Amino acid sequence: MKIFFLGDIFGSTGRKAVKKYLPQIIKDEKPDLIIANAENLTHGDGASEKHLTEMEKAGIDAFTGGNHIFKIEEIFNSKRKNLARPANFPEGTPGVGYVIVNNVLIINLMGRVFTGGELLDCPFRKAEEIIEKHKKVDAVIVDFHAETTSEKKALKYFLDGKATAIFGTHTHVATCDYTISENGTFFVSDVGMTGPVEDSIIGVKKDIILKKFLTNLSVRHAPAKGKTIFQGFLLDISNKKVQNFRRIKLFSE
Repeated sequence: MKIFFLGDIFGSTGRKAVKKYLPQIIKDEKPDLIIANAENLTHGDGASEKHLTEMEKAGIDAFTGGNHIFKIEEIFNSKRKNLARPANFPEGTPGVGYVIVNNVLIINLMGRVFTGGELLDCPFRKAEEIIEKHKKVDAVIVDFHAETTSEKKALKYFLDGKATAIFGTHTHVATCDYTISENGTFFVSDVGMTGPVEDSIIGVKKDIILKKFLTNLSVRHAPAKGKTIFQGFLLDISNKKVQNFRRIKLFSE
């Protein structure tokens, strides 16, 4: 089985990069499942049904979220069976914390360190609980949307041999600590975003973020334009274990 996981898609430039590069990856690699983090899909802040459908047409099969996933209120009532918001959100939160697509269990979790996560359930226990209920799936993919590498790496060790792959998202900056454990679990602290990198600070126009740091005034974020990065990982999986992987990193004007 081949699975391709795509990092946080940021705004229109991120969506444009997906439509440019993903069809060729599908043609060349023929992945069985394509997953993407979509919490910044629409203007870098939330995900609309329109843009989720746009990405489905480009080839993405399933979506994960994070702290911004409900910024666009129509998602509150979404009946999608391919969109997972963090499973450790409080009971009663709209949506579902995991989905099963092509017999692959996809779990979305939110970190609690430096994220204002005092109201969140424990992501470690929640993941273990979900995995225990779904033992007959072909693979277990976890998107851990968290701020710190320490919390992400702790989850790696906690789920080693239980999860097939743990993809860190949220910081938008790719890390180079990708590895496969002896038990066949793939891990990376952050996949990195798919979105604007030119004149950008994690996707937002650089002048806006500089103003925030220099004045401490409240600012309204706006996605940057220009050069775009496309980042993801292609995994080869057998018996719920990752046999090998390839990082994909492409740039477009």
